[in-house]
Amino acid sequence: MKYLTFNRSNRDAIDLNQKLEATKIDLSNPLLLQYNWVIWEQVSDNKIKQSNNYKDYTRPLAKFNSVQKFWQLWNRLPQPSDLLAQRSMTRLSEDGIFRIVDALMIFRDNIQPMWEDPANSGGGHFEYKIQPKDFPYSQIDEFWNNLVLAIIGCSLKHYDLITGIRLVDKLSTTRYGYIRIEIWYTTITDESVRSHLKKDLEEHMCNRIDGSHVFPPRVKNLSHAHK
Repeated sequence: MKYLTFNRSNRDAIDLNQKLEATKIDLSNPLLLQYNWVIWEQVSDNKIKQSNNYKDYTRPLAKFNSVQKFWQLWNRLPQPSDLLAQRSMTRLSEDGIFRIVDALMIFRDNIQPMWEDPANSGGGHFEYKIQPKDFPYSQIDEFWNNLVLAIIGCSLKHYDLITGIRLVDKLSTTRYGYIRIEIWYTTITDESVRSHLKKDLEEHMCNRIDGSHVFPPRVKNLSHAHK
């Protein structure tokens, strides 16, 4: 079985080059996205852990506003399967120190990946907790990639409600470690809209490139309004 994974060492990866060659999309000019996006990381080391300021942990890495720029950046970032195999994500920072990356995040420009940001404070997020034993590593990659592509590509009916997405490393925090995928949304007053958004997200998350469908991980909805 083939999966939508960009882990170069994974033999189960779909060859997207073959599919791209079959299209007639002109890639010579930038294919602009609906929004500008920022990739963030949440890092930790002993020095940073002495700070109680969340902003000290969280840093923007790069911006993109086109399909081409996204792929340039995405191919350099670890996949969930890399995290699961290595039990951690690390990155060599500008000061020459390897730092553990606790989370990778993609948020719309001018929205910080914080509950306190005005775009997030009245909203919430859908939280998928995934244990490695429950899915093949490549399937977890596919969940993550499907969601990211659907969100930045505005493929959802209520795409304007999504503020960002996070991949969080919790593999070492408990006996039964897990990773977490969070989809953040802004204020939603109509419960039926929130339910439809969740359903739409899971359809994109679980649809496979061959047209088949898998069951999603368990999910819970968390409100930011009562933090």
